[in-house]
Amino acid sequence: MGEYLGKRLKELEKHKSVGDVRGLGLFWQLELVKNKETKEPFRTLNQKYEETIINKIAKYLLEKRNVYIPADKFGIWIVPPLIVNKDEIDFFVEAIDDALKISDREAK
Repeated sequence: MGEYLGKRLKELEKHKSVGDVRGLGLFWQLELVKNKETKEPFRTLNQKYEETIINKIAKYLLEKRNVYIPADKFGIWIVPPLIVNKDEIDFFVEAIDDALKISDREAK
């Protein structure tokens, strides 16, 4: 399932706010950036508790798509349970694809 998850997440590189997709097995991160060329992050270190685009994406996924995705200063983490199946991966990757429209509006 890790290989399938990685393949599906790599498809999200089409978004202008996705700076990098990295991971191994079932542990992945989407780095979200303001500028794909310079890798300028959406959030600075001193914005730990402020509302940011990354927080908005995590909140949207939870409230609108019923998908919990942890977020940090660099992006969002995709760490499904080890018993995840292809249908579940497809479900949350499609939700993430939809949510990335939020960050794409803010990206350069």
